Amino acid sequence: MVRVLSFLKSRLLTGAILLSCLGLFFVAHTVSTAHGTWAGATGSGTSVSTESKSSGDTVVAEARVVTYPGEEVSISSETAGRIVRVAVEEGQLVHKGELIAEMDADADRAELAESTAKLGEIDADIRLLEWKLQRTADLTLRGATPQVEVEQQRRDLAAAHARREAAAAQIDRVRVQLNRTTIVSPIDGTVIARHAQSSEVIQAGSSIATIANLQRTRIEAEVNEFDGAAIVPGAKAFITAEGFPGVRWPATVEEVPQVVVTRQLRPQDPGRPTDSGVVLVKLALQHPAPLKLGQRVEVTIEPKQDASKDMLTGPR
Repeated sequence: MVRVLSFLKSRLLTGAILLSCLGLFFVAHTVSTAHGTWAGATGSGTSVSTESKSSGDTVVAEARVVTYPGEEVSISSETAGRIVRVAVEEGQLVHKGELIAEMDADADRAELAESTAKLGEIDADIRLLEWKLQRTADLTLRGATPQVEVEQQRRDLAAAHARREAAAAQIDRVRVQLNRTTIVSPIDGTVIARHAQSSEVIQAGSSIATIANLQRTRIEAEVNEFDGAAIVPGAKAFITAEGFPGVRWPATVEEVPQVVVTRQLRPQDPGRPTDSGVVLVKLALQHPAPLKLGQRVEVTIEPKQDASKDMLTGPR
């Protein structure tokens, strides 16, 4: 009987131990599952980022290579008509004032010749009227001609001078229009695009070529509006680009606009939102880099911590 009771106690103890182990396993599994669920939520939130992201003490943003203001121009025709010649090709270096294209100007040249001849005719009339007026005035002093004839010739002479001024203004207008048919480069640079061909008929305002000074480029970064608060001019940064593994070009923040705009670069990651505002931060490369105009790059900026403190504390 004693052995039976001892055997039963042993079985009950073993069962209690097994139940305790099962309970500990269930608790551990529940905690592990809950931890995995929160870890997955954090990872999901991290993967959906904006166009720029803050990582520790740096801000990373997508950017592109642009020119300085005024260093890229689209050259258009001010008049409608036929292009006689396009004098440049893509990739060609041009200087300020160099010929880009010529428009058909035969009608303007004919009008200029006609207006010039008319001006010469009026000058001849003026000389004759001046001689007549002088002769009539002399006769009037002798009493051979009435004063009314003198006044009439003076009026004719004044009308001739008015016609001359109108003809001269017409010549100036035609010359201005004629000058518009010769299109020249307003800057030194490189022809990065040619939009028109010889013998093509275009409308006024149609683009003929785009010229950019590739020696005057900088970086325009689309920094998230919330990350841009800590970035100030003079902050250090570096640029990286695909195709240049392991290469970083040092840069310096030049401008931080005081306006938020919509993003211009389409994010390469489709999971990134496109409706967030950005600040177009401008950066200057400290050394020349083999980057092409319009090329997408990545910018890593080191914000100045003092700037954030000043914004919080206000002026002293």
